[in-house]
Amino acid sequence: MRAMRQPIAGVLIVGAMFALVGTAGCAEEEQVTRYKPFFAGMEGAEYSGLKPIVSPREAGGLGAAALDEQAASGIIEHADGRREFITTSVSMLTRHVETLLDENTPAADKELLEQLVDERTKRHYESEGRKPEEYVRWLHKNRKDIAKMLARMPMAERTPTVIVRQPGDNTWVIELTGQATRGVKYTQLWVRQEMGRWRLVHVK
Repeated sequence: MRAMRQPIAGVLIVGAMFALVGTAGCAEEEQVTRYKPFFAGMEGAEYSGLKPIVSPREAGGLGAAALDEQAASGIIEHADGRREFITTSVSMLTRHVETLLDENTPAADKELLEQLVDERTKRHYESEGRKPEEYVRWLHKNRKDIAKMLARMPMAERTPTVIVRQPGDNTWVIELTGQATRGVKYTQLWVRQEMGRWRLVHVK
């Protein structure tokens, strides 16, 4: 597996971070929706490692914090109906983003904005007098082109046809190269990590 490349001078840092995932509640009633991610996370970035995903009931009443570490590739479903999206790898982040875009409901859009879109991206929209919800609408409008780009990087930063740059501030740019760029509108996925969780900065 290829190591992350060193930062490249001249790369502009996009002012964007992700909203913190909501605090888990009603731990005894939580369940986890499971799936297997493509890879275990970026080198040089915080990552707790893949572990078996179990509910607190199965694990003998594990609390929310312990469940969070074990649910490295899933969605925690709380008793009150809330969903908590775990994004300890970039592949998990993009999978959740696509899932919520495809659900295309007001509730899913709210989850996408609150949990997966970087906080600085939202503040950027607000600084221009626009609502952050406009960014979600932009993602919907460009859904097909975003899907085409993500299909060309199925293993995120470990895809052979991408290069990875780290301009700083825990921001990473995953960019398609060569033949993989043919016929696609967008070639760059900007993501940011905070407290071990990845958030979507932008697509370019």
